[in-house]
Amino acid sequence: MSGKAKKKPKRNTLIRRLFAWAPTRALIELQLRLTVFALTAFGPAWAYFWGRRMAGLGWLLMPRLRNVALRNLDLCLPELPRARRTEIARASFKHSVYTFLDVLMAPRLLAGERWREVIRFEGDCESYFKWEGEPRASFNLSAHLGNWEFLLLVTGRMARGFSVVMRDANLPLVTRWLVRYRSFARCETIDKDGALKALLHRARQGQPVALLADQNGGDHAVEFPLFGVMARWQAEFTRLLPRTGGRVALGWVLRDGDRFRFVFHAPVMRTFAEDTDPMKILAWYRDWIEERLRQMPEQYMWVHRRFKGRPQGAPDRYRDLGRRLEKDEIEAFLAGR
Repeated sequence: MSGKAKKKPKRNTLIRRLFAWAPTRALIELQLRLTVFALTAFGPAWAYFWGRRMAGLGWLLMPRLRNVALRNLDLCLPELPRARRTEIARASFKHSVYTFLDVLMAPRLLAGERWREVIRFEGDCESYFKWEGEPRASFNLSAHLGNWEFLLLVTGRMARGFSVVMRDANLPLVTRWLVRYRSFARCETIDKDGALKALLHRARQGQPVALLADQNGGDHAVEFPLFGVMARWQAEFTRLLPRTGGRVALGWVLRDGDRFRFVFHAPVMRTFAEDTDPMKILAWYRDWIEERLRQMPEQYMWVHRRFKGRPQGAPDRYRDLGRRLEKDEIEAFLAGR
């Protein structure tokens, strides 16, 4: 496994400075509060109506995010026709907006047992809840696919609440909204700084922890292929697992159609031995991610620069954004040609 990643200083962008200055931050947060109230006050159908329009505007007015999503799809699913990849990218914009609205509406709409009217089970979920409810350490891994937040909610209601790593948003108001939701889902939030030590401590106490480890791990993280393209992984969990009992589940909750309805799929459960090679664990997780993304690519967060982490001097996977890649061009592009 590679050494600890070096933290890069955050870029002091204009937007970041506006968020940091109290007067402008207060105005931005007031506008955001009013906008969110207007979007969510009349229920999911109203919220989604405007969410689709917000996603459409985002697709038109955010070319960088649009082109990152298209580049990721060109690299990961080149076997699909270009029109289909573009369709998936557009759908993922809409899904991201929907998911944010879901989190904002959930504490009001899913309180008590009302969540059962919205989320149905698929597969042997009872075995998972029994497994997760045991007073032993467990890791629940997922991806930025479907509505991971509702995986936390349902498991918290049916078994135990998770300890979850969280990074503060640029706006404190958004952070407070996320903390409010995680509390509603019976989760404990752990700050990203020092999270590894905190997670190990929780696991050794026999508590369940939940992670999203499908994003870029940085220039110095473990390198392992994703859809055949070398990527950097947030792979610290592969070292923690064998030291804390090796129990891990891979879970996912997918949206059911273009509405406020969801399917909780029975997670895949496994126990790894103490001497398991960490790369074997990572390969298992990677294979699951690839299978899920092929199943429902529209519900994945493709706007993240998943292949950003690179060895020094290696070609940038996000150069020439706006250029589309076909299957027969990828090998040359990855080689820097």
